[in-house]
Amino acid sequence: LLVTYTFVFGVVLQVRFVPGAGTLSFALYLMAGLMPFVAFRESVEQGGRALRANRQLLQRVLTPPYVFPMVVALSSVATEAIGLGLLLLAVPFVGEGLSPWVLLLPLVMLARLLLSVALAWLVSILSVFVRDLSQLVSLLLTVLFFATPILYPVSRVPERFHWLFEFNPFYHLVSAYRAVIIEGAPPPLSFYLVLAFAVLLVWLARRFFDATVERAKDLL
Repeated sequence: LLVTYTFVFGVVLQVRFVPGAGTLSFALYLMAGLMPFVAFRESVEQGGRALRANRQLLQRVLTPPYVFPMVVALSSVATEAIGLGLLLLAVPFVGEGLSPWVLLLPLVMLARLLLSVALAWLVSILSVFVRDLSQLVSLLLTVLFFATPILYPVSRVPERFHWLFEFNPFYHLVSAYRAVIIEGAPPPLSFYLVLAFAVLLVWLARRFFDATVERAKDLL
């Protein structure tokens, strides 16, 4: 996926996040945004199907139901960490090297994980009541992917649409990933608002999950 997007957008369309930079620089920016989104999408889509996939275990095993979607979300960290590890190795050969701000990368990953867990809980429980919800979620995630400047820089978007990014949590997350890994800068202040929102969303999602899971078991 990374190679395909790099060829189409970086080589054919000559998209650049930094004016005058080369294709490798584009690939780094792309990877810094693509890896967290792939992990997020995997968490929400597969985590959203976790209750249905484990319905027999839910009836027989004493494992708390909230564990099943959460495990899927947690497993996405491994894939993300491998990709970001390769990115960290590549940055010194293409850019100016890593800065001390990269030490905040675990905090940025935590925010992504919290959003993933919260949505995995919500989608998994709601999809029991709304059978076709998983298809709608896949569509919405595709819209979110193209609505987030992962394949293109914000500068390529007409200025009259920039206000839309302020309401996109993943825009602020991707900006934070790129800041600490590639740009050698601290996460933008908006990232901390996303982190606070993620903490609140996890709390609300867990309460909603616990309040409806017994009713959902009867429909599985």
